[in-house]
Amino acid sequence: MRKELAREGFLAEDGDVDSLHSMLEGESGRDELARRVKSLTQLEAVARVAAGVAHDLNNVLAVVETYTGFVKEGALGQQQRHDLEIARNAARRGAQLTAQLLSLSVPTSFESKLVDLNELVRGLDGMLRRVLRTSVSFAVQPAAAPLTVRADPVQIDQAILHLVLNARDATPDGGSISVSLKNSVVGPGHPMHGKIANGSYGVIAVRDTGGGMDPATQTRIFEPFFTTKPGDAAGLGLVIVSETARQLRGGVQVDSNRGQGSEFSLYLPIAAVSNAPKEGPVERSTEAETLLIVDDDPALRAAIRRILEAKGFRVLEAADGNEAGELASHYEGPIDLVLCDLVMPGLGGREAAERVRAAKPQARVVFTSGYPLEHGSTDGEPVEFVAKPFTPDELVAAVKKCLEAPQPSKPLPAQPVVLLVDDEPNLRSSLARVLEECEVSTLAAKSSLHALQILQEQHVDLVVSDQFMPGMDGVRLLEAVRQRWPHCTRILFTAHPSSDIVLEAINRGGVHKVLVKNMHPVAIRDEIAKAARAAQRARR
Repeated sequence: MRKELAREGFLAEDGDVDSLHSMLEGESGRDELARRVKSLTQLEAVARVAAGVAHDLNNVLAVVETYTGFVKEGALGQQQRHDLEIARNAARRGAQLTAQLLSLSVPTSFESKLVDLNELVRGLDGMLRRVLRTSVSFAVQPAAAPLTVRADPVQIDQAILHLVLNARDATPDGGSISVSLKNSVVGPGHPMHGKIANGSYGVIAVRDTGGGMDPATQTRIFEPFFTTKPGDAAGLGLVIVSETARQLRGGVQVDSNRGQGSEFSLYLPIAAVSNAPKEGPVERSTEAETLLIVDDDPALRAAIRRILEAKGFRVLEAADGNEAGELASHYEGPIDLVLCDLVMPGLGGREAAERVRAAKPQARVVFTSGYPLEHGSTDGEPVEFVAKPFTPDELVAAVKKCLEAPQPSKPLPAQPVVLLVDDEPNLRSSLARVLEECEVSTLAAKSSLHALQILQEQHVDLVVSDQFMPGMDGVRLLEAVRQRWPHCTRILFTAHPSSDIVLEAINRGGVHKVLVKNMHPVAIRDEIAKAARAAQRARR
């Protein structure tokens, strides 16, 4: 509230009384300020209620969307498929309604993408008719060709809704309202020339047959809190429209005369659309990728698990942030990505993701929510977001996009890094101790899975692995290292250097050397240090 008052000039930026003082000098000024504060408070309350309802409903719709999709994959008759498609379309319409509910009053960070204004306005048709009186006729007139702009659809939804609500209030006794779309080229001689940059624009024009406005009123309509409406109207609708146009490098034109109605035209720059053929999707292996789902809705968790396992991912589950943190800290294998609901009881989504990444620093993050995401990052890295309800394709696309994104580069350590893998702790510690004399940094793993986790999280130049260990043996570990971290030099450390083991280590693990445990400790130390320094030089 304080920030809003400061933005509109009632308070100075430092919080001290500024123009607020002059406003309070008279009783009428105090009444006006009280009315405006009341309007802002009411808007804030509506925003909280709308966001909460939309979030819970989006969770329900996500379950409906995914499970009806599963049913559609089975053997169904023609009538059953028809009935099922009607149900799925209803769920999607419900998702559109919740998005529109959120767009009314919830402040959010906007994410631009290519949008066809014709399709967007067609999708709003039903909601716009519901906010109008039955005495008002309503028509939508799309353009003859697509009007593609770059914007967030919610941002444009807000602007159109406020323009239509403004037209509704201008026709209290009935009349007609129309929303028409067209392409317009701004240049010399155009009414918008000099107000916005020259070029091609998509225009959304909202016209009403109301009483119109005189010139004095038109000069003030974009002022914050200015309103000609009786009651507690906030006077912010046209401010939102004007701000949307400014953010999108467009403008608003107003044409109105007393007794002749009004027309508000929102100009949005046409986006350049590439006609180059899109490359087909690149198939990628998910053999070693483990995903952790964190969501308090068990039905939705089960649906997400089913979707991701069908794509070849390994999936872990947690019902809340605390459980996710515990699972991550005790799970020996790597966790490649955490798919986390933003709003959960107890620990929130961001805190849950941070707790998982404390145990698994290399885990990527995809957030899901029925709320819009306020864009941010986790440990300084950007995150993906998929809004509920989502389709299986949208979910998988967000996961793959996040996994395929390059990891931010980190400075390499000054010393060569050696990873010692052995289930015998005394041997690990003795090797680490002697390698300290050679200016080599050492990491230790108690098993192959532990080693894979370390490799996922930290830079390693050389892996030295014991042959016989519980679970995955040394050759299989070095084979996995060869496939996923080919820059790592690999040494097999064994007490039983039979010809079969050596050949298998060379052929499968691509080892650079096989060391025997009964060698003199100094010789072992020197061989490891020599290989580590060579690996470090190679990475430079």
